[in-house]
Amino acid sequence: MTSGEWTSIIVALINVVGAIICAYIGRKNQAPNPENNVSQKNKARKDFKRETRIFLYLALFFIALFFLQKAIRPPQTDIRITYPQNQALINRIENIQGTSRNIPDGSQMWLVIFSKDVGKFYPQEDPILVGPNEMWSKKCYIGSDRDAGRDFELMVVLTDPIANSVFLDYIEESESAGKWPGLNGLPEGADVYAKVNVIRR
Repeated sequence: MTSGEWTSIIVALINVVGAIICAYIGRKNQAPNPENNVSQKNKARKDFKRETRIFLYLALFFIALFFLQKAIRPPQTDIRITYPQNQALINRIENIQGTSRNIPDGSQMWLVIFSKDVGKFYPQEDPILVGPNEMWSKKCYIGSDRDAGRDFELMVVLTDPIANSVFLDYIEESESAGKWPGLNGLPEGADVYAKVNVIRR
């Protein structure tokens, strides 16, 4: 549990306890009435106990609701590129490394190279395969021999089945033609989860 979540719980409990204390103090500070009898005092005690129980029930309800929402909320997808670092000098052929957690069912991770000079996206062969400890490594080709000194963006894209088919079709057509023209944009259903800017040696 994160510090923010613990803070929310503590604040809620403080509010509940504060409300109970205020209610108790309010009753203690009521002006005495000489006409009050024993039955009225007993009724006041019962009312206070009832209000205290209501406050406690509300506190328990909101705490249970908090944990229920946490339990049914899907885990957050986390994808990172650990090598190379941002603005690194890299070779034309590199093994890009990273980590990934909580990839949704039916989604695929792709490494995509974006050429800033030509404005094209280049999916790299097959989807990324995640190894032990949620780590992955993917061989990629950044530009051509004439692209030394140029800027590129390495990105990890998560695709749904439709976007995945677009990438697979592009790879198949490019391999058959023997050339890689790139894509003018990412297909619908492809979301960027991690990226770094690099410079070709």
